[in-house]
Amino acid sequence: MAPRTKLEDSPIAGSLKGGVGDLPHGSTSTERNPAHSCENYAPSFVGFELPGHGDPYVDCGSTMARGCENTHLHPQGLDGRPRGAVFVQLYRRTCLRAQCPVCYESWCAKHAKRIDHRLRSYKPPKFRRPIHVVVSPPMSDWGLDYGSLRRKAYKIVRSVGVSGGCCIPHPFRINEVEGRVVSPHFHILGYGWTVGKVVSEAYAKSGWVVKNLGVRNSVNATAHYLLSHAGVKFGRHTITWFGNLSYNVLYVAPYVEESPRCPMCKAILKPLPLSLVAGLDPPPLGDYWYTSECGLRKWIVEEP
Repeated sequence: MAPRTKLEDSPIAGSLKGGVGDLPHGSTSTERNPAHSCENYAPSFVGFELPGHGDPYVDCGSTMARGCENTHLHPQGLDGRPRGAVFVQLYRRTCLRAQCPVCYESWCAKHAKRIDHRLRSYKPPKFRRPIHVVVSPPMSDWGLDYGSLRRKAYKIVRSVGVSGGCCIPHPFRINEVEGRVVSPHFHILGYGWTVGKVVSEAYAKSGWVVKNLGVRNSVNATAHYLLSHAGVKFGRHTITWFGNLSYNVLYVAPYVEESPRCPMCKAILKPLPLSLVAGLDPPPLGDYWYTSECGLRKWIVEEP
């Protein structure tokens, strides 16, 4: 199979509707401070970048159509929809890659749901609500290789009371004056609890700073935010699991995204040719109904 075309190699580069999404705050090349590079300060994170700093494919962000053609099961609607109309849903195509400037938010959403699913599937004997902990190494450890640094982060958080969870690396912090500044740290979403005395003892012994940001009301929202400016590197997993939630300790059935369905007959939506239902200039994303006589009309949700 031939490789997919990247956007800059296409004759229609820059012409996609929807364009390139907003990149993580403080992440543009003009906002970087060259003096604060991983090469100079944190060899552990050499090669890491923020999401959205790669190349999009030529069709990333383009409008696609899917729908349901079981017209014999589609009744007449109160919005003027005739019996037997085709249900149509217009949506953006996404490659689901962390490095894509158009689709990285979809990558964040996908993996945030998986994190939430795995955490909710574990039932600890106590401290049953997930917490958010930040653990930061001293500069003396920034020269460790990435694997060793991450394992040390696991050891530190477990020593202060976190039994297990997921780990998301952040190579940078955003400074309003200097922009993106190298400051490696790890975000933990997991189970357990930390207290001041134990944290202070860990700092005195290791120099690592541990901060408990408390219970998370929405793991999904927190994970999505953390992933939006996480460190990503080709060949490295951005999300890893440790302790009681590591893959060799806990088995959880994979998270399965629910397929979009027709609101009338509940059938799974299938791809539709965009040119047939929407022409060359498709309307905004959303749900529609279609007949050859009326064309494409906005779907209005009917109250039960």
